[in-house]
Amino acid sequence: MNRSYRWATEKGGGLEHVELDCGDAGVTAEGVLIGPAGGRLFACSYALRCDERWQVRSLDVHVAGQGTVCLRADGAGNWTDADGTSLVIHAAPDDYRTDPSGNSGARIACGAFRAR
Repeated sequence: MNRSYRWATEKGGGLEHVELDCGDAGVTAEGVLIGPAGGRLFACSYALRCDERWQVRSLDVHVAGQGTVCLRADGAGNWTDADGTSLVIHAAPDDYRTDPSGNSGARIACGAFRAR
């Protein structure tokens, strides 16, 4: 089953469009959001994939002009980066220019995260 949905915020200014693909192997939702947030305009796209038991297996989010995050789950509540490495949380935002850590400050947490 493939479906398309589109809706706007009640007060206007925001819009979301999502394409759903549901089948025996699970569900995929791919969408785009645009609108204002905190006095600024934003746009992002996302892809959410669930397995046949509807457990989230991957989430990719791209915010225009800001960057991308890709997360993967093993179905048992353990989350890693898209390439299977541990996630690293830094004290400050990544500047997307400086290698290797994006001038984002000290590491405040790292590892494979597990949902409770």
